[in-house]
Amino acid sequence: MIKEDLIPLKEELDAIVLNHCERAWNTNLAGMRRKIMGDTGEIITQKCLEYSLNYAGLNNSQVYRGGEKKIMCKIDDDAYFEAQVDKHVEVDGKLKIICEAKTYMDKPYLERASQDFSIIRKYNGKEDKIYSYVISLQDAVKKQTLNFFMKDGHIDYVFFLMKGKRSPIKPIWDPKFRKEIDLDSLYKCISTITNNLLNE
Repeated sequence: MIKEDLIPLKEELDAIVLNHCERAWNTNLAGMRRKIMGDTGEIITQKCLEYSLNYAGLNNSQVYRGGEKKIMCKIDDDAYFEAQVDKHVEVDGKLKIICEAKTYMDKPYLERASQDFSIIRKYNGKEDKIYSYVISLQDAVKKQTLNFFMKDGHIDYVFFLMKGKRSPIKPIWDPKFRKEIDLDSLYKCISTITNNLLNE
Protein backbone atom coordinates (compact mmCIF):
# COMPACT_ATOMS: atom_id res chain seq x y z
CA MET A 1 0.00 0.00 0.00
CA ILE A 2 1.29 3.45 -0.96
CA LYS A 3 0.34 6.37 1.25
CA GLU A 4 -0.66 8.55 -1.70
CA ASP A 5 -3.23 5.91 -2.70
CA LEU A 6 -5.22 7.03 0.34
CA ILE A 7 -5.63 10.65 -0.79
CA PRO A 8 -9.10 10.01 -2.30
CA LEU A 9 -10.19 8.32 0.95
CA LYS A 10 -8.79 11.21 2.98
CA GLU A 11 -10.71 13.69 0.82
CA GLU A 12 -13.90 11.67 1.26
CA LEU A 13 -13.42 11.55 5.04
CA ASP A 14 -12.62 15.27 5.19
CA ALA A 15 -15.85 16.01 3.31
CA ILE A 16 -17.83 13.93 5.83
CA VAL A 17 -16.18 15.71 8.78
CA LEU A 18 -16.79 19.13 7.21
CA ASN A 19 -20.45 18.33 6.54
CA HIS A 20 -21.01 17.16 10.11
CA CYS A 21 -19.11 20.14 11.55
CA GLU A 22 -21.30 22.51 9.53
CA ARG A 23 -24.44 20.77 10.80
CA ALA A 24 -23.19 20.92 14.38
CA TRP A 25 -22.20 24.58 14.02
CA ASN A 26 -25.65 25.48 12.74
CA THR A 27 -27.55 23.90 15.62
CA ASN A 28 -28.04 25.58 18.99
CA LEU A 29 -28.96 22.33 20.74
CA ALA A 30 -26.02 20.95 22.73
CA GLY A 31 -27.43 17.42 22.77
CA MET A 32 -27.93 17.41 19.01
CA ARG A 33 -24.45 18.83 18.52
CA ARG A 34 -22.96 15.97 20.56
CA LYS A 35 -24.98 13.42 18.59
CA ILE A 36 -23.85 14.80 15.23
CA MET A 37 -20.20 14.77 16.26
CA GLY A 38 -20.55 11.30 17.83
CA ASP A 39 -22.01 9.99 14.58
CA THR A 40 -19.00 11.46 12.76
CA GLY A 41 -16.55 9.20 14.58
CA GLU A 42 -18.65 6.12 13.80
CA ILE A 43 -19.02 6.95 10.10
CA ILE A 44 -15.28 7.65 9.70
CA THR A 45 -14.43 4.36 11.44
CA GLN A 46 -16.90 2.44 9.27
CA LYS A 47 -15.25 3.86 6.16
CA CYS A 48 -11.75 2.95 7.41
CA LEU A 49 -12.77 -0.63 8.19
CA GLU A 50 -14.58 -1.09 4.87
CA TYR A 51 -11.61 0.29 2.94
CA SER A 52 -9.23 -2.08 4.76
CA LEU A 53 -11.43 -5.11 4.10
CA ASN A 54 -11.80 -4.21 0.42
CA TYR A 55 -8.07 -3.61 0.03
CA ALA A 56 -7.36 -6.97 1.67
CA GLY A 57 -9.78 -8.61 -0.78
CA LEU A 58 -11.93 -10.08 1.97
CA ASN A 59 -15.26 -10.21 0.18
CA ASN A 60 -16.92 -12.55 2.67
CA SER A 61 -16.77 -9.98 5.46
CA GLN A 62 -19.18 -7.68 7.25
CA VAL A 63 -18.84 -4.58 9.45
CA TYR A 64 -21.53 -4.44 12.14
CA ARG A 65 -22.70 -1.46 14.19
CA GLY A 66 -22.97 -1.84 17.96
CA GLY A 67 -26.56 -2.92 18.41
CA GLU A 68 -26.95 -4.40 14.94
CA LYS A 69 -25.45 -7.76 15.89
CA LYS A 70 -24.25 -8.40 19.43
CA ILE A 71 -21.33 -10.57 20.54
CA MET A 72 -22.06 -13.56 22.78
CA CYS A 73 -19.90 -13.74 25.93
CA LYS A 74 -20.45 -16.98 27.80
CA ILE A 75 -19.02 -18.71 30.87
CA ASP A 76 -21.59 -21.52 30.89
CA ASP A 77 -25.24 -22.18 30.02
CA ASP A 78 -26.41 -20.14 33.01
CA ALA A 79 -23.90 -17.26 32.82
CA TYR A 80 -23.73 -15.26 29.60
CA PHE A 81 -24.66 -11.94 28.03
CA GLU A 82 -24.54 -10.22 24.66
CA ALA A 83 -21.79 -7.59 24.45
CA GLN A 84 -21.43 -4.81 21.95
CA VAL A 85 -18.79 -2.38 20.77
CA ASP A 86 -19.16 0.51 18.33
CA LYS A 87 -18.04 -1.65 15.40
CA HIS A 88 -17.05 -5.26 14.93
CA VAL A 89 -15.98 -7.21 11.87
CA GLU A 90 -16.67 -10.80 10.95
CA VAL A 91 -14.79 -12.61 8.18
CA ASP A 92 -16.27 -15.91 7.02
CA GLY A 93 -18.62 -15.69 10.00
CA LYS A 94 -15.76 -15.42 12.52
CA LEU A 95 -15.18 -12.43 14.77
CA LYS A 96 -11.93 -10.77 13.68
CA ILE A 97 -12.07 -7.13 14.80
CA ILE A 98 -13.62 -5.29 17.74
CA CYS A 99 -13.41 -1.52 17.54
CA GLU A 100 -14.42 1.61 19.41
CA ALA A 101 -15.15 4.65 17.24
CA LYS A 102 -14.96 8.14 18.72
CA THR A 103 -14.76 11.77 17.68
CA TYR A 104 -12.37 12.13 20.60
CA MET A 105 -10.88 9.57 22.96
CA ASP A 106 -10.46 10.43 26.64
CA LYS A 107 -9.69 8.37 29.74
CA PRO A 108 -13.25 7.15 30.54
CA TYR A 109 -13.81 6.04 26.93
CA LEU A 110 -10.43 4.32 26.85
CA GLU A 111 -11.04 2.53 30.14
CA ARG A 112 -14.43 1.29 28.97
CA ALA A 113 -12.97 0.09 25.66
CA SER A 114 -10.25 -1.84 27.47
CA GLN A 115 -12.77 -3.53 29.76
CA ASP A 116 -15.12 -4.43 26.93
CA PHE A 117 -12.31 -5.79 24.76
CA SER A 118 -11.01 -7.90 27.67
CA ILE A 119 -14.40 -9.51 28.33
CA ILE A 120 -15.11 -10.21 24.66
CA ARG A 121 -11.72 -11.80 24.06
CA LYS A 122 -11.98 -13.95 27.18
CA TYR A 123 -15.57 -15.10 26.90
CA ASN A 124 -16.46 -15.06 23.21
CA GLY A 125 -15.61 -18.76 23.06
CA LYS A 126 -13.39 -18.51 20.02
CA GLU A 127 -9.73 -19.41 19.81
CA ASP A 128 -9.02 -17.25 16.76
CA LYS A 129 -7.10 -13.98 17.12
CA ILE A 130 -9.42 -11.01 17.62
CA TYR A 131 -7.82 -7.63 16.93
CA SER A 132 -8.92 -4.68 19.06
CA TYR A 133 -8.74 -1.10 17.80
CA VAL A 134 -9.71 2.36 18.91
CA ILE A 135 -10.17 4.79 16.03
CA SER A 136 -10.67 8.39 17.05
CA LEU A 137 -10.50 11.70 15.24
CA GLN A 138 -8.91 13.51 18.17
CA ASP A 139 -6.67 12.71 21.14
CA ALA A 140 -7.99 13.81 24.54
CA VAL A 141 -6.07 11.45 26.82
CA LYS A 142 -2.82 11.95 28.74
CA LYS A 143 0.17 10.10 27.33
CA GLN A 144 0.76 8.23 30.59
CA THR A 145 -2.89 7.12 30.70
CA LEU A 146 -2.73 5.89 27.12
CA ASN A 147 0.51 4.05 27.92
CA PHE A 148 -1.18 2.39 30.92
CA PHE A 149 -4.05 0.95 28.90
CA MET A 150 -1.80 -0.10 26.02
CA LYS A 151 0.55 -1.94 28.40
CA ASP A 152 -2.44 -3.50 30.16
CA GLY A 153 -2.76 -5.46 26.93
CA HIS A 154 -6.44 -5.47 25.96
CA ILE A 155 -6.18 -2.77 23.27
CA ASP A 156 -3.97 -3.64 20.31
CA TYR A 157 -3.90 -0.24 18.59
CA VAL A 158 -5.16 3.31 19.09
CA PHE A 159 -5.31 5.57 16.04
CA PHE A 160 -5.83 9.33 16.23
CA LEU A 161 -6.62 10.57 12.72
CA MET A 162 -6.14 14.30 13.40
CA LYS A 163 -3.00 15.98 14.74
CA GLY A 164 -2.94 17.86 18.02
CA LYS A 165 -4.85 17.47 21.26
CA ARG A 166 -8.60 17.96 21.45
CA SER A 167 -9.62 21.12 23.32
CA PRO A 168 -13.17 21.56 24.67
CA ILE A 169 -12.83 25.32 24.20
CA LYS A 170 -11.67 24.84 20.59
CA PRO A 171 -14.20 22.35 19.17
CA ILE A 172 -13.62 21.26 15.59
CA TRP A 173 -17.22 22.06 14.68
CA ASP A 174 -16.40 25.75 15.20
CA PRO A 175 -15.13 27.16 11.87
CA LYS A 176 -12.19 28.82 13.67
CA PHE A 177 -10.84 25.46 14.83
CA ARG A 178 -11.52 23.10 11.94
CA LYS A 179 -9.09 20.24 11.33
CA GLU A 180 -8.51 17.80 8.51
CA ILE A 181 -7.63 14.12 8.60
CA ASP A 182 -3.85 13.70 8.69
CA LEU A 183 -2.70 11.56 5.76
CA ASP A 184 0.18 9.95 7.69
CA SER A 185 -2.15 8.98 10.54
CA LEU A 186 -4.75 7.62 8.13
CA TYR A 187 -2.07 5.57 6.36
CA LYS A 188 -0.88 4.10 9.67
CA CYS A 189 -4.46 3.14 10.55
CA ILE A 190 -5.43 1.60 7.21
CA SER A 191 -2.12 -0.18 6.58
CA THR A 192 -2.06 -1.68 10.10
CA ILE A 193 -5.61 -3.02 9.86
CA THR A 194 -5.03 -4.34 6.34
CA ASN A 195 -1.73 -6.02 7.21
CA ASN A 196 -3.27 -7.66 10.28
CA LEU A 197 -6.09 -9.04 8.15
CA LEU A 198 -3.73 -10.31 5.44
CA ASN A 199 -1.44 -12.00 7.96
CA GLU A 200 -4.22 -14.13 9.41
